[in-house]
Formats: sequence, structure tokens, C-alpha cells
Amino acid sequence: MRNAQESVHLVAATVGFLSLLLIWLAVVWGLVLRNGWAQSRIRHATVYGLHQTLALLGLCLAVVHAFAQLATPQGPVHLLDTLVPFTNDLDPIGIGAGVIALEVMVACAASVLIQRQLGYTRW
Repeated sequence: MRNAQESVHLVAATVGFLSLLLIWLAVVWGLVLRNGWAQSRIRHATVYGLHQTLALLGLCLAVVHAFAQLATPQGPVHLLDTLVPFTNDLDPIGIGAGVIALEVMVACAASVLIQRQLGYTRW
């Protein structure tokens, strides 16, 4: 039973690290997109598509990471801890910061979905 719990934690940690890496790459690529550094060599649609793909994949892996933390029965993370920041007894700052980051990413993804209705300048 102990090995199964360690495996779940290892998978959750790996997915969390990959999520962080992809989101970091999406931010860097967004800066490239915004400053126009790659427009002389790569089409704008390609740069924008890569930015969106990195961000969406990072967001999906962040959700998988959050729910992988719940997969261990009697584990240190509970459903309330993944929805409400700073409620975990074991690591309130770390898990709370992750919950806030995930909620901000979901809000950003939702704002991109309604970008056409808002208009680009308001968005």
C-alpha cells in the first residue's frame, strides 16, 4: 500500500512540474508574441497558436495535478483544500498558492473564450 501512495505522489509531482514548465514557456512565448520578436521569421498565427497550445496544455496538466493530489486515500490533500486556498493543515502556503494560481489560470482561459464578445482592447 505504501508503494502505491508513493507512486501517486510521484505522478502528481511530475505532472505539477510539467505544468509549471509549460505555463512558464507560455508566458515567455507570450512575451515573444507581444514584442514581435518572432514575427520576422514565423507567421503571427503560428506564434499565437503555439502560445495558446502551451497555455492550454499547462492548464490541463495543472488540473490533473490538483486531482492527482486527491487520489491518495487518507492523503494530506482533501477536496476542500483544492478549492479554497490556505485551508490545508500540512502546507497551507504551498497548496494555497497553487489553488490561487489554478483559479487565476482558469479565469484567464475563460476570458480568452469571451475575448471576441469583449473586444480586444477591453480584454
